Amino acid sequence: MKLQKSLKTVKVCILLLTCASFLFGCEHTVRTEENVIGQVVDRQIEKVKIEGDCTQIPIGDTGVFMPICDDDKEEEHFNVTVQAHGITTIFNDKSMFESKEKELPVIYIKEVGEESNKVYDERLILPY
Repeated sequence: MKLQKSLKTVKVCILLLTCASFLFGCEHTVRTEENVIGQVVDRQIEKVKIEGDCTQIPIGDTGVFMPICDDDKEEEHFNVTVQAHGITTIFNDKSMFESKEKELPVIYIKEVGEESNKVYDERLILPY
């Protein structure tokens, strides 16, 4: 008897969630991928400071802790700005940066609502 009541409750919850998603505009999206050639519009080297992480080490059984911290580091980001289908994306890729190519292969991804044809997401990604 309890199992039937639980199943009925689950069915009602699913029905309510379905109605809520319909009322609040949730819709299924269709994702398309297209291989395109992107235009390189900029190349820059950016130095990024990464702060060292600190940990607390106990000193014996005293209940006193001593912080031990790693040194700060500096990383170089090899930023390549690529544009295709009106989308501009910055990739941090050293080999792409050093290639000096004016055009690069990228994948254009577009997510569109099935019913409304509203564009929910557009982006470029690397093919590798």
